[in-house]
Amino acid sequence: MLAFFFIYNYFKVLVWLLREKVVASYKTRKDFLPLVDVAIFFFTLPLEVKLYQVLRNVEHTTQKKAGGKIMGAIGFICPDKEVIKFEDCFEHCRMSERCMSVATLKAMSEQRPDNRPPSTTELLSGTCEAFLKRTQQYFINPQERAYALMGTIHHNNLENQNLGSQHLVEEKLEGLDITGILDYYDKENEMLIDYKNTGSFKAMKVLGMTSTQVPDPTGARYKRSGKWGRAGEIKKVKQWYRDESIADFGDWLYQVNMYRYLLEQKGYRVRTMKLQMNIRDASMAMSRDRGIDRNIYFVDIPFVDDEEIVEYFSKKRDLLVSALENLQVPSQCSEAETWEGKKCESYCEVRHLCPYVSDNNFLDQDVE
Repeated sequence: MLAFFFIYNYFKVLVWLLREKVVASYKTRKDFLPLVDVAIFFFTLPLEVKLYQVLRNVEHTTQKKAGGKIMGAIGFICPDKEVIKFEDCFEHCRMSERCMSVATLKAMSEQRPDNRPPSTTELLSGTCEAFLKRTQQYFINPQERAYALMGTIHHNNLENQNLGSQHLVEEKLEGLDITGILDYYDKENEMLIDYKNTGSFKAMKVLGMTSTQVPDPTGARYKRSGKWGRAGEIKKVKQWYRDESIADFGDWLYQVNMYRYLLEQKGYRVRTMKLQMNIRDASMAMSRDRGIDRNIYFVDIPFVDDEEIVEYFSKKRDLLVSALENLQVPSQCSEAETWEGKKCESYCEVRHLCPYVSDNNFLDQDVE
């Protein structure tokens, strides 16, 4: 805290010099000095509070870089449910054989610094989840990061293509004190594209896939009666089709529109937004049973009004920043953010730290 002590007191000296200048310039009578002091106090109080918050964050970050307590993911959960820190895992596996290559594990361990501005994808998650990931140490199951790594590799392969100056690839965006990374923008066609590596269930919802029963085109007939029909009748088969009125993009709709908004703030025009979905389970029967019969889909994304986008992300930003500044656990994540509770059961990496998950006693602990 030594740096904070000197900077804070330097600020106080400047305030005192300001007071003396006011007194000297206006030959203020001594009986008016208390009023001058009160005016200066209320004028400088917001600046003083802001300075304190900034310096506290800087000091907190400096302590981490100097070998202090690092927050965020710090290690892996092994197949036998024991834990190990990243550096120890990379140096020597504690089990009889590795669960995957060191290169894969290192790629899975990469994470952004926790003192960064809020990101678009981070703000789409629950505020409590984002808060815990920034303020607590936790271990991750590498098996649960497999699909995320596949998505990263997919993005990297597309990013490395030589597309020329008429294209923006992996463009860093920032606005409203929120960051984002744009996958692709075609300057000539003014088209924004976001790449997704996803499963057939999510793709089915995005496409608005639905089905109806139609006669079997082969003319096959039922051999016996049942709830499906009478013996001798032509069989009914499921026919899939898209119904855009029930298409559900989930949080992807706000994510891509936020990228559009940030890109437009840089002076680019966006006439079209596309979602390119790479279906990771497209070859499985389960995928066909959901009406998904392609490996890649190229889908239009609807535009959302800027006011709605700014209001949503600004509110989520303020909630997270306030929680981090005050080190206060936010309220429970919404049903939509937790996929109606399913994320809390199996998918959230900090579920064991969450005060809103049964059997956790996190609220009885100090947040440091």
